[in-house]
Amino acid sequence: MMIYRVRDLLKIFFTYAFLCLNVSVSVAQFSELDKLIKLADEAIAHEPTKLDSILDRSFDLAIAFGDREKLAMVYNQLGVSRAMKTDLGPAIQAFQESWKLALEINDTLLQVNALSNMAGVHQYAGQLDKAAEKLNRAVEIVSTGDYPQTLARTELALGIVYKSMGDLNLAKKAIRKSMDSFDEEGNLSRYLFCVEELGAILEAEGDYDGATKLYKFVLSGRDYQEEQSYKISIYQRLGSVFLKQGDYRNAMENLEKSIYWADELNNHLEEDSTLAMLIQTSAALAQLDKTTLYTNRLMHYHKQQQVKNAEETIAQVETEYLLSEKELENKLLKAQHEQSQAELSRSRTLLFSSVIIIVLFAALAALVFVYFKKERQHGQQLAKFNEELEAKVKEKTAEVVRRNERLYQMSFQLAHELRSGVATILGLKNLMDEQKFPENLDPEIYEGYTYATERLDNAIKKMIRHLDEDEELTGREIKRFMKEDD
Repeated sequence: MMIYRVRDLLKIFFTYAFLCLNVSVSVAQFSELDKLIKLADEAIAHEPTKLDSILDRSFDLAIAFGDREKLAMVYNQLGVSRAMKTDLGPAIQAFQESWKLALEINDTLLQVNALSNMAGVHQYAGQLDKAAEKLNRAVEIVSTGDYPQTLARTELALGIVYKSMGDLNLAKKAIRKSMDSFDEEGNLSRYLFCVEELGAILEAEGDYDGATKLYKFVLSGRDYQEEQSYKISIYQRLGSVFLKQGDYRNAMENLEKSIYWADELNNHLEEDSTLAMLIQTSAALAQLDKTTLYTNRLMHYHKQQQVKNAEETIAQVETEYLLSEKELENKLLKAQHEQSQAELSRSRTLLFSSVIIIVLFAALAALVFVYFKKERQHGQQLAKFNEELEAKVKEKTAEVVRRNERLYQMSFQLAHELRSGVATILGLKNLMDEQKFPENLDPEIYEGYTYATERLDNAIKKMIRHLDEDEELTGREIKRFMKEDD
């Protein structure tokens, strides 16, 4: 029993030590995976060249642990990385993998995120029908849960796609739903964006007065929020509406405000369209100096854009070179990291093996000690048991001998007493045979009496003979047993 108890304790010890080692490693690696996902999000915004190396390690850990939620996140980040490089096919494939994993684990937000990103890629590629299909599917999924902000953003994106497709009724319907949700949640900035998009739809429908009212409402809201960067597009849209109405003075005033805020905030993203409308407006007002001014500025803008495009091309080449260089550096770092991990793993294995060997030797010594101690105790107990058994056998043998002797004496005495009585009967029978047979005695009865008496006499003789033989045999067996025992 002691041996099995020691064995069970050792088994528990080794199991606990192994689990502790694995748990510590697992916790560390899970923590590393979370950090890598966070680093990848930061790299998307600031340092895209670092993204691929981070994603390689993230994939390894997510696959190793079978964490489908984290793997879906990593696939989504990979899709963003490919989309930033305009590798649209691989981007779609990565988002599809993220969608499949999110579907398997029934994660609503991950599903919507993957579908929205796929829609963005399709929209960029001009595949508006596919973009609308993905966003409609996302709206259907997110509507089943309690995610009002996510639903509102998805419907807003769907409305913008419908507007690009020219389906203004569906666009208006989707944007109004989004606007109501943002209003309920108190998200004023997003609410104003929806109102601005509705103004653009009314402008496209030819409702210039309605569009103007909405644009002015949004402008007052941006002033309240102090969101100056949004004023550039609003003033541009107001100038466009007035220009379409033939109100050139109001068009000029709003378009010039758009240019002012573009210069003030150094945001010249859509300046060429604003300058083109200013040239048209100033020409209609016969303001040749402004027409010349804005024409020269537009030409300067295009020159800047050409230089910027050239610089961006050079920067892209340099970025690609740096990316290739960084990838090589990351591969080297990854190889070094894997080598250090392998060395650490070998050291850990060696240490763990040493501990196991030491514990096994200690356990073996303990088992040997316990075994010999147990054997010695068992030997002592066996010797004591044999002595007690021998004493009990002798005692029982003596008792059996005494009983046999008493039984023999009683049987022998009984047989002789019966023999004496039978002999008397036989003597009477012989006496009757010598004298004259009584006439009144039935001969058959006499013969039966004689026959029974003789049989009884023979049986008693046979019993006495057997008793003598059994006594002699029992005496020899007892003597032989006692001799063997000695």
